[in-house]
Amino acid sequence: MLFNTGVDDNSTVLPGGSVDPHYTLITNPNGASTTAWVVTPLPGGWLTNTSTSQWIGPTINGAGVGGTYNYQITFNVPCTNNAVVTGRWAVDNNGAILLNGNPIPVAMLTGGGSGNFTTWHPFTITTGLVAGQNTLAFSVTNVGASPTGLRVELSGTATCCCVPPPSGMVA
Repeated sequence: MLFNTGVDDNSTVLPGGSVDPHYTLITNPNGASTTAWVVTPLPGGWLTNTSTSQWIGPTINGAGVGGTYNYQITFNVPCTNNAVVTGRWAVDNNGAILLNGNPIPVAMLTGGGSGNFTTWHPFTITTGLVAGQNTLAFSVTNVGASPTGLRVELSGTATCCCVPPPSGMVA
């Protein structure tokens, strides 16, 4: 199942300062913690948290050092027939989305300007998904000792169906 950032298993937003149960911080320049926190209070200019998703970061208040933070979520795809993942994301400062360890990003946000954390950026993934477990990695580069975070909203579909058995056979 796909989950937005900052929500629980029922897709209900978590209280500020909670641990996001779906996103793991694989690389954390702040230290060894793999915890992705629901950021509170939000740094100035970030998209406002809503009842759909919230910002996550390496610390409760989003404070970070310069470097690249890698967040990861795993999910299962029942089949690859017309499989598609759509979403929108925002980062502070720059970012790339990688699917299943492929070094070619499926989406990128560069330039380090405020536009990356004040505006949603849509993306669509139609290739590279596999039947079974998939991994989306969100690589977020913070340009200095300043707030850093990730906000994602995801959805997905796949058309799984069966081929009817040959005539005279029971399914």
